[in-house]
Amino acid sequence: MSKSILIYASVLLLTAALFADETAGKFGVGLKGGITQYMGDIDGAKTGVTYGVTVHWWFSDYMALGFEYNKPTISAEKGQDYFKNEMTAIGLSLRFKLLPSSSLNPYLTAGLLGFENRPKDKNGNLLPEAAAGHYQKQDVAIPLGVGLEYFVSEMFSLNAEAVYNFTRTDWLDDINRGDNSDGWLAATLGLNISLGEPKDTDHDGIPDSQDADPLHAEDKDGFQDQDGAPDLDNDQDGVPDVQDLAPMDPEDPDGYKDEDGRPDPDNDGDGIPDVKDAAPNQAEDMDGFEDADGKPDPDNDADGILDVNDKCPDKPETKNGFDDEDGCPDTKPEVAVQKGQAIVLPGIQFKTGSATLTASSKTILDKVVRTLKENPEIEIEVRGYTDNTGKYENNVKLSQRRADSVKKYLVESGVESDRIKTAGFGPDSPIAPNDTKEGRAKNRRIEFYRIK
Repeated sequence: MSKSILIYASVLLLTAALFADETAGKFGVGLKGGITQYMGDIDGAKTGVTYGVTVHWWFSDYMALGFEYNKPTISAEKGQDYFKNEMTAIGLSLRFKLLPSSSLNPYLTAGLLGFENRPKDKNGNLLPEAAAGHYQKQDVAIPLGVGLEYFVSEMFSLNAEAVYNFTRTDWLDDINRGDNSDGWLAATLGLNISLGEPKDTDHDGIPDSQDADPLHAEDKDGFQDQDGAPDLDNDQDGVPDVQDLAPMDPEDPDGYKDEDGRPDPDNDGDGIPDVKDAAPNQAEDMDGFEDADGKPDPDNDADGILDVNDKCPDKPETKNGFDDEDGCPDTKPEVAVQKGQAIVLPGIQFKTGSATLTASSKTILDKVVRTLKENPEIEIEVRGYTDNTGKYENNVKLSQRRADSVKKYLVESGVESDRIKTAGFGPDSPIAPNDTKEGRAKNRRIEFYRIK
């Protein structure tokens, strides 16, 4: 046997050792039979037969080391050339499952076979070169192939396999022509029986056939451990046991600390059970007013704004659309701008193509001046916009100059400069289509955006 063959055999055995695990040890015995096809120097190959026995030892979920005993026959006839070779092939194989947890499992196979090479003529006599001893009668092959195995049950399976046997000899047909070695293809069907301990995929001690969840190990927490399925949420409250402060008592999903898994019968801790508490998530303020209902009374003036947020807790808000959130009564200003919102005052116009305000525009801006003076806490941003007529860069510059012009008028009218910012956006963010005269007129606008 050559050095290369010894190396290949060593690799097979070393691979088995590397992949072995402690729980492996299941054996399988199989019978197979099928057809062969010779590949060599003679055209006119005939379909032959093969049969054999396999024994596999599964040393992991993915890999098995096998013993092979095969009886392949190959032959060909073309003109005066004829041979028939009835071989006995014995050796090792390595099978690699691609889907170990599936009942329908494709796999790859490789191996090393020793075989007897005795090509004969039609009368059963050794062909001349074989009879003359010009080559050795024992040789080796490397089978490489693919297969598909179907598990009828945990114990029985069927498989189909196609394997090509590469040899190092060109004498399978008693003819040595060219540089290529001879070989043969074998296509077989097989029946396999699995022996040993029943399969336990998740290694939890419960066979897959009895395991409600064979892919996930039982968690062994004393709760329904015999079914093989891990019970990650014993009390079925939606909170995993590893995060559940009370794994045997279901959470009361009421929106209060539901993630801890522990029921909270008095969410707000005010001494009144949630089932009797009109406001279970808000503690009673115990001020002597309807304390038994569990509901705090946080709004003295009943204006809808809690006293803690009400700047005038004893005076109801006027609800006029201006600073209604502060809880204080107030008079609505001439120009009402809510924080974080923008308004457009119709009528603010400029001379064509310039940033010069018209006289009528100043009358409208006077309302803004009065509002800002009456409400010194307000800060605004003046935003200028144009339609899409003309170049974009020119429109942006024009909108900025117009916004600056408005600020200049407000400052000259007595409003502090640091309360006003400006920005020019040109034709961006149109509020109407630019394909009509009316739409373009609406887009040429000044917006007042309250920033504080």
